[in-house]
Amino acid sequence: MTPEIIPGLRALGMNEYEANVYSTLVGLQKATARDIHEVSGVPRGRIYEILNDLARRGFIGVEEGSPTSYYMLDIDQVF
Repeated sequence: MTPEIIPGLRALGMNEYEANVYSTLVGLQKATARDIHEVSGVPRGRIYEILNDLARRGFIGVEEGSPTSYYMLDIDQVF
């Protein structure tokens, strides 16, 4: 996780879980929901909801497969 970016993400309108998930993915670059859950500390029951919401809003990308992976999109284009 990259905790120093969390306040900036919160200022952009992300809630605490979204900011934690996004900052974790900044550090990992590409990961499964399980990996993100374990590193970020976001409850397992909420991780898919948060990841799908971030993907829907265009913050992260999704690579379908078994298991599904989530990855960072170009930060310059996202922000």
